[in-house]
Amino acid sequence: AIPYWLVAGRQAVATSANAEAVGHLKEGLRLVESLPDGVERARQELELLSTLGTALSALQGYASPEVEKTYARAHELCEAIGRTPQQFWVLWGLWAFHLVRGEHHEAVAFGEKMMELGRAEDDLSWELEAHFSLGLSFFFMGRLRPAREHLERAVAIYDPEKHHANAYQTIQDVGVTSRSVAALCLWHLGETELALERSRQALDLAFTLAHPFSKAYALGCAAWFNLYLRDTKTALARAREAVLLSVEQ
Repeated sequence: AIPYWLVAGRQAVATSANAEAVGHLKEGLRLVESLPDGVERARQELELLSTLGTALSALQGYASPEVEKTYARAHELCEAIGRTPQQFWVLWGLWAFHLVRGEHHEAVAFGEKMMELGRAEDDLSWELEAHFSLGLSFFFMGRLRPAREHLERAVAIYDPEKHHANAYQTIQDVGVTSRSVAALCLWHLGETELALERSRQALDLAFTLAHPFSKAYALGCAAWFNLYLRDTKTALARAREAVLLSVEQ
């Protein structure tokens, strides 16, 4: 039954039914406890935990104690098993946890590990996520030029047909998030026209994809960006739209 609980959890995450996903995945984890110790048990637990971390992040926020506990246990299993497909996404979850807690040096360390793993595996979709992660970390640290470099590289790499599936692991579409944050970063660097373009692109892509979390992310960043423009009317409208969507979801 365990693999079926995992499939049910993944399908629920893919449709943004995150509360249902948590229930399915925790049922799978309950059953895992009945298995004998060994590599197969560890692998099944890791697959369940890595997906659970995604759903919990959407429901509780990236920095919640349960999210930390989930990803920390998943990281332990990665270390015990060795290189697995879930390893990269566990690193991503730990990066996001430390980022949102304001522990930026720790977050950068996980971002660098992500980049190393993506390059070692020659996986462009992983490198894409690593570029965004490092770009956002550097933006919050005030390191605007390296932030710009990483964010613009993410924008250049992204292909929605190839990379939107990453959102099933991270709950956010990296094409939307990289453009949203790039707009903020570029504005601080005085690149006004490109900043305006990136903000428009982020909203257009988010509404085209119709992925709820990514849409809320784009709206929130757009509200922030409109404050830079001193366009408080549009900023308020974007913020209210983001709140309404978040409550609905």
